[in-house]
Amino acid sequence: MGPAIILDKSTLQGLSPDELINLHKYYTINVTEVLTMEILADLKLKKTGKTEYEKVKIIANKILNMDMVINAHYLHMLYNSVGGYEPVLDGRPNLPGGRAVVDKNGNKGVVFEPSEEEIALNRWRAGEFKEAEEVLAMRWRSAIENIDLESLVRIRKEMKATFLSLEDIRTRIEAMFENPQSQASLVVWLGKEFAFSDKLKVLAMKRLGSDQQERLLKNVAPYASYCLKVNLIFKYGVMYGFIGTRATNRIDMQYLYYLPFCDIFTSNDKFHADIAPLLLRPYQIFASGLELKQDLSNIARHKGGEPIAPSGPPDIKNSLTVSLWRKKLKSNPLSASDRISPNKRTEKSDARAVSHSQYLAGLIDDPKSHYHGVLDNNEIDFMIVKRLVGPGDPCPCKSGKLFKDCHWDEIDK
Repeated sequence: MGPAIILDKSTLQGLSPDELINLHKYYTINVTEVLTMEILADLKLKKTGKTEYEKVKIIANKILNMDMVINAHYLHMLYNSVGGYEPVLDGRPNLPGGRAVVDKNGNKGVVFEPSEEEIALNRWRAGEFKEAEEVLAMRWRSAIENIDLESLVRIRKEMKATFLSLEDIRTRIEAMFENPQSQASLVVWLGKEFAFSDKLKVLAMKRLGSDQQERLLKNVAPYASYCLKVNLIFKYGVMYGFIGTRATNRIDMQYLYYLPFCDIFTSNDKFHADIAPLLLRPYQIFASGLELKQDLSNIARHKGGEPIAPSGPPDIKNSLTVSLWRKKLKSNPLSASDRISPNKRTEKSDARAVSHSQYLAGLIDDPKSHYHGVLDNNEIDFMIVKRLVGPGDPCPCKSGKLFKDCHWDEIDK
């Protein structure tokens, strides 16, 4: 799997078919709930024509099933974080659900079925929409129209503090997160901003602990703490004029809640360009959608040359994609034998791969393999993600061809 990438709608809309092929070939696309809602929001309840339906169909067809995951909703992960079930915050997507299984050798794993969002995207690609989705789209658009960020600017008149920049806001907020005396206030603020139930508010307070270091919210509930930091930077940024009061900025902010689950975030939005770099970890990159588009276009035009790794991109100088792959290889180095290019693989190694895939396919459909229990991360030996692959999707073998033109007949038999 390639580097995990989160794209906003503006980036996705700007990619050509050739660029999309290389996007899916060299990246793991982490699809967020806010992206699917932005796509769906193009629908209108009144059926005055097919224009809106075609818009949704076109952009949905840019999110192909292979090398794509649907990340868990940020609110679900935030509530779990408060309860002591922390998502993984190292750039990997966090998939919702999952069925624990155990194979005949005692190896434990997790099987992920296609999510509701993935099934919905498949329908949208075919131009099929449910009435409930049209209503949801209308409500989403109405919610955006009712967002009032000007009220935050008016609140500023009652504030005594002054800030010099967004970076100054971030620095002072991070200092507050380090102050043991501020933790109870932060938890109250967290519950208010993210609509905690009374039960969750009590749990959050109980988990603060008594030891000063353990009481820090960022140590007790790292992801919840991160989301609150994003929220506060945004609000103070709007209050003091560093972020505009355009209603859609409030929607765009939701992409930032998912930053811990990618290696690169891309957007053409100035708001994202201003604030995302303040939240990224050292291994992460922010790039404009135009920069990604140009890089994928260069890869599409590049002919010949060895890939930098199996299934990796061609070794192009100053390539954004190549630099991300090198980072991944450095953090997870491959042995020399694994660095062979796909065209140098032997029939024997291909046979082993096919045999293994057939074994796993049997495992996930065997009711005897069900495992009733919960697995810790260190117990998991393998993971299987089921995919809905259609004839018009890229072939899973990463040949760059469509499935119908590559292995479709072979699988159909």
